Order: sequence, then C-alpha cells, then structure tokens
Amino acid sequence: MNQTLLDLADHGRRSGTAVGERVRQGWADLSRALADRLDDRLEQGVDALQHQQLLLAAIVSGVIEGLMDRLAAAQ
Repeated sequence: MNQTLLDLADHGRRSGTAVGERVRQGWADLSRALADRLDDRLEQGVDALQHQQLLLAAIVSGVIEGLMDRLAAAQ
C-alpha cells in the first residue's frame, strides 16, 4: 500500500509538471500573439495619426495662404 501511494505521488508530480509546462507554454504563446496583435494595432494607430497630421497641416496651410491673400489684397 505504501509503495502504491508513493507511485501515485510520483506520477502526480510528473503529470503535474507536464500539465504545468503545457499551461506555461500556452500562456507564453498567447502572450506573444497578443503582443504581436497590439504591435499591429499600434502601427495602424501611428499611421492614422500621421495621415491626420498631414491633413491638418494642409488645412492650416490653406487658411494661412487665404489670410495672406486677403492681406495682400487689402494693401
């Protein structure tokens, strides 16, 4: 009986370690996948902000050009 319990305990340690390793590996894979996805989203966000910045610069440039034309016409 004692040997059987020792065998069961040994099996539990080995099985638990194998399951723990699988969980750890799954968690690591999930973490990498999420990090990759967040990196993609971050790049998309940066690209969108750069596009908006260029659009805003063009609008401001047009406004300033219009003001300059108005001032030149007033002289």
